[in-house]
Parts: sequence; structure tokens; C-alpha cells
Amino acid sequence: MILLHEVGSSPRIDLIIRHILRAAMYREGESVRQKCDLTAAKQLQVEFSQRARSEIPIRSKLGPLQSLADHTVMPHLMDAAFPIQGISSQRLAIFGGSFDPVHCGHLNMAQQAQQQVGLAQILWLPAANPPHKSGRVTTPVAHRLAMLELALASKLNQTISTLEVQRPGLSFAAQTFRQLRQSQPQADWHWLIGSDTFASLPRWYDLEELVEHCHWLVVPRAGSRPLQTLIAQVQQQLTTRELPLRWSVLNLKPLAVSSTQIREAVAQGTSIAGLVPAAVQAYIEAHGLYRD
Repeated sequence: MILLHEVGSSPRIDLIIRHILRAAMYREGESVRQKCDLTAAKQLQVEFSQRARSEIPIRSKLGPLQSLADHTVMPHLMDAAFPIQGISSQRLAIFGGSFDPVHCGHLNMAQQAQQQVGLAQILWLPAANPPHKSGRVTTPVAHRLAMLELALASKLNQTISTLEVQRPGLSFAAQTFRQLRQSQPQADWHWLIGSDTFASLPRWYDLEELVEHCHWLVVPRAGSRPLQTLIAQVQQQLTTRELPLRWSVLNLKPLAVSSTQIREAVAQGTSIAGLVPAAVQAYIEAHGLYRD
């Protein structure tokens, strides 16, 4: 599902909806193959448009996220069932990133986190204007959301949030987390993060609340510093500021794929088959993304 964190319609929301609808179909030769439930997508568009005009929040089954009552909810094209036996209904994880594009490494991270930690829900949080990537032009959010929707179409208990992409200006994790924590004060919050990004944690803006209330799920990245050394350095820097740090390392092979590599491969005409879901690859090709 997608959580739209603003009530009411806007040109930007309408554009997002149109791209999600377009992502429900892609052309291969002369035939059109369904990769999402197009009927449900069209019904979604009608329902959202009608309710947005009357400024009535849309509801859906959200399990432990049900108390996000002041956010508008766009139902996903699948049913995220709650609770699952053996999974804590209060254990939620944030997975932030540009997802430009989302790739199989991201999906494996999320799946392993669910299995190893027993998460009730993973909240995918695409960034609009991350401060650490201010020098690069990011693909329009409508495309990134559409690709995420395709990638997660069959995933249970994984949700896309538009909290950051609808906020003007730079995307700061602390501000986002504060809003989410106010909505779910009883949740056991986790943050799914690659080791390269985790290394920059001491430099994050206003991170006190983040490190106090988040358990960090660290995923090794190929080519980065030795993981134990990296974590020790982060911990030492935070300890000097009297900030706590709770962390776990997920048991999976270091990620050997990145969104940067995928963009470069597309620009060079190299196949990205197997690096991204087939539906995402078809979407990239259909919209001519990353060719320049």
C-alpha cells in the first residue's frame, strides 16, 4: 500500500496516481501484460479522487499502523495481513532511500529483515531531496513511486510512505522519524540501513531522538570498510556525545548491486536483467529512464 500523508488532491498527487496506474501495465511486443491488478488500480483512482475532493481520509487495514489516523491512506494492490504468528505487532522498521531505482538488493534486505527480526511491517520511505545527494538530479518522484509499487506488489506487510516526498525542501530523517513516532509512540522502531550509510550516522542532522528510540539493522555493503571497524567507529563517535546506540547486523551477503550501477548500466545500454524486478525493468524501458 501507499500512505499519502496529505489529505486532499493536488497536481503532484494526481501525477503520482497516473504513474501508478500506468505502471500497472507495460507493453512487450504487441501484447499488453498485466503486472498489477489494473481493475483495482482504476477503482483506487476513482475512490481516491472522490474522497480527496471531499477531504475525507481514506482508510485501509493497517494493523499496528491503524492509529495513523491523520494521514491519508491509498490502499495497495494487495492485502497486508496482520498479525502474523511469531511477529511482534509493535515491531516496525523504516527503510529510507532514494530508490532510484529500487533493485533486488533492496528487496532482499527487506525480506531478510522481516525473517530475521520478526518485523510486523516495513515502511519504505523514498526521499524527495536527501541532503547527502543534493548534487545529483533525482528521477521524478512519480516514477520512483511507480517502480516501488511494482516491486512490492506481491510483498506482504511492506508499505510505501510519501511522508518525505510530499514535504517541501530537504528530507531529514530526524524530522520524519519524529512524525512517525508521534503516530506510533508504543512501537518498537527499527531502521534498516546499509553499512555505507550507517557510517555517516554521526553526521546526521538532529539525530538524538533517532538514536535513542531506534534499533539499527545494518546490512553489509560490498567494498565498504570492515563492518566491525565501521560500527566501532560510529559507536565511539556517538559515545563521546553521550548518545546510545542499539544495532544488529543482518545475516546476509554484502550487497553487490547499487542504484548507481543500474543507472550507469542503462545509460551504457547494458542489460539490467536480474538486478531489478522484471516489471521495474520494463517500466524503465517503457519510460526511457536513465538513458542520458
